[in-house]
Amino acid sequence: TIRAIENLNSNNVPVSIATVLHKQNCDDIDSIISLVNDLNITAFRIQLLIPKARGKESKDDLLLDKDEIK
Repeated sequence: TIRAIENLNSNNVPVSIATVLHKQNCDDIDSIISLVNDLNITAFRIQLLIPKARGKESKDDLLLDKDEIK
């Protein structure tokens, strides 16, 4: 995926990324943002988990509590 982003960047193709923030990756958000900056991403969006479909099945393991949202 990173190689694909680098290829797109080298061909001046804008790249946007969306990340779903949940319990298993919330501690990594600073590293994710740093990587986004390093890769010259054009647009970056952070979404919270919406407990529907597969997210509903895993909501207890993944859904952030109010205290965990910074």
